[in-house]
Amino acid sequence: MIRKPIKILGINPGTRYLGIAFFREAELRDWRVKVVEGKWSEEKVKKIKTIILSLIGKYEPDFLSIKKLNPLRTSSNLTRLSTKIKNLA
Repeated sequence: MIRKPIKILGINPGTRYLGIAFFREAELRDWRVKVVEGKWSEEKVKKIKTIILSLIGKYEPDFLSIKKLNPLRTSSNLTRLSTKIKNLA
């Protein structure tokens, strides 16, 4: 039986930048930093969600990995964004 390779999409959320890494098994296949310009708003959150949904559609990952935020170094906006990203999975 042929085993399907595991695909992982890693996301490092930020209010200005979005770090992304795509792995196929242990091999890093793609990585990028997306700049998300503008003041914090629902429109900006929608833009970030659109970027992530586009990447999910492109890579069809088996797993979505989201960086765990440090509660002492995080804003309420970033915490809400992280929760919304988790809800996409």
